[in-house]
Amino acid sequence: YIIKERLRRGIGELQLGELGDPEAAIGTVEEILRNDRSKGKRLTEESGLLEVNALMAMSRFEEAHASAEGLLSTRLHEDIEQRASYARAFSSFLAHERRRALEEFREMVEADLTGSLVNDALRVMLVIAEAEEELGAGPVTLLADAHSAFLRGERSEGYAKLSEIAASYEGSAVATEGLLLLGAFAASEGDYQRALATYERVLDESGSLTAKAEVLMRSGDILIN
Repeated sequence: YIIKERLRRGIGELQLGELGDPEAAIGTVEEILRNDRSKGKRLTEESGLLEVNALMAMSRFEEAHASAEGLLSTRLHEDIEQRASYARAFSSFLAHERRRALEEFREMVEADLTGSLVNDALRVMLVIAEAEEELGAGPVTLLADAHSAFLRGERSEGYAKLSEIAASYEGSAVATEGLLLLGAFAASEGDYQRALATYERVLDESGSLTAKAEVLMRSGDILIN
């Protein structure tokens, strides 16, 4: 039975990812969660997290936040707890609830300083904090909306927003984040020349030593492979 339900969850992941149908993914998750025999299992936790991600892909950010909160109100496996904590904070970020996002990212980082998502959380926190102090809400809103566009599968809109950030706020943390995302998306699509050119801009324009070290590693991986 569990194997059957895991296959069903795999279908949900396929619906959300390659098929770009988050509504169908939510329907699949609901079928899993309705069955009492899977309650309390890791499968239930993974399915709940899939539902959070599907809601974000539909731009239903407050529902995604509430769903992540529901997951976190129960005892979770350690790795899923961190992913749910990140998803909760990220849904706040996407909803333009910047202060709430900062608090939730901070709570996540303090709970596990060695977690695999800590660096991602710290980068978003830096972008939000810098904007609050120096740049205003505009670039952070653009960054959140770019992420939302990619989650919806509207890649051209996402690229346009990231390019606007990189051009308008050169040298800032948010521009660096925009370039890192542009490079990563280009690499994921097999456009390695564009990825390398984008990473070169990080080396030239960013004041972050951490970001520069990261793009050197990413560039090295592309050139080696």
